[in-house]
Amino acid sequence: MSSEEKTVAIRVLMEPDLRAQFKSQCALQQTSMNEIVTMLIEKWLKEQQEGK
Repeated sequence: MSSEEKTVAIRVLMEPDLRAQFKSQCALQQTSMNEIVTMLIEKWLKEQQEGK
């Protein structure tokens, strides 16, 4: 991400066990939870725009 790009924060509420599993899986893949959430949102938006 370039220094010119702005970011905003979102808050997601979930069960503690789900968060723990998510955090653990991200660590195993050496990626951040932020990267995965962003990727999933982008994928979902693309699917919505394509009419899936």
